[in-house]
Amino acid sequence: MLHAYLLYARAAALDPKNVQYAAKKMALRTIAEVSSREELAPDPAESAARPVAGASLSAVELAETPLAIAPPRLKASTEKKSFDLKGDPRAIFEKVAEAYGVLVVFEADYQAPPPFTFRLNDVGMEDAFRVLETVGNSFLVPVNERLVLVMRDTPQKRTERSPAMSLAIPIPERMTVQDAQELLTAVQQTLDIRRMTVGIRHAT
Repeated sequence: MLHAYLLYARAAALDPKNVQYAAKKMALRTIAEVSSREELAPDPAESAARPVAGASLSAVELAETPLAIAPPRLKASTEKKSFDLKGDPRAIFEKVAEAYGVLVVFEADYQAPPPFTFRLNDVGMEDAFRVLETVGNSFLVPVNERLVLVMRDTPQKRTERSPAMSLAIPIPERMTVQDAQELLTAVQQTLDIRRMTVGIRHAT
């Protein structure tokens, strides 16, 4: 699973418009994270380098780190639409998305909420999607500029699936682990970053 994820992550980065690559990468990400949490050993090729502080990353995070690609975003539609829909939630999600030229896929274990009514007049895509998320107790994650993944809105799903970008930033100056940790904490609090780690690579 990890190997498959790494390949799809690279393929999706090289061909961002390929729907299949993006969908496979999204589907495999959580499984790959669970199956591999190994810390990376120092690179022998850098054994002669001076000690620097940097992020300690899993194999999954490393696959995304060199890419440093911002999370996918839907291509904003300038059109305004009106809706008067009721009944099956899946059908409503599909019809609203289709109105703005967007395709919808549902997570494999998606449990649709009870039927509801969706009425809005003269609204843009972002406003329509935000209201739809609230009414449907679901949230949308862009896969690429024309495709969104729909899943039920739970704390666990938000943690696992919310768009994120991984980036490793080496600290160029010599410093102690304590100093590096204090720097890390200050940056994390200032920028409201969800998760940061610090690692030290030692010269041998």
